[in-house]
Amino acid sequence: MDLNENQEEAEQWEKICSRCGECCFEKKIDARGRIVTTTVPCRFLDIHSRNCRIYHQRQQAEEDCIKLTAENLPELDWLPEDCAYRRHCDLSC
Repeated sequence: MDLNENQEEAEQWEKICSRCGECCFEKKIDARGRIVTTTVPCRFLDIHSRNCRIYHQRQQAEEDCIKLTAENLPELDWLPEDCAYRRHCDLSC
């Protein structure tokens, strides 16, 4: 696969996201051991647009930021069920 094909594939993957921003809110584990999304957003999330202010540098700037990929998505059970990536992966990953 050449560089252009890799870039096109990455762009197609990015287009799946619906920009809900749910993955950018802090999570906690409740008393029953369930992962719960809090109301506390990542400091880089613009809560109005639901876009990351430092998207291309997010993994370097925030150690807790996880890049969502087709490979790691099945293991990320904290993503909401209506996450576009999760729905896509349920169909094709």
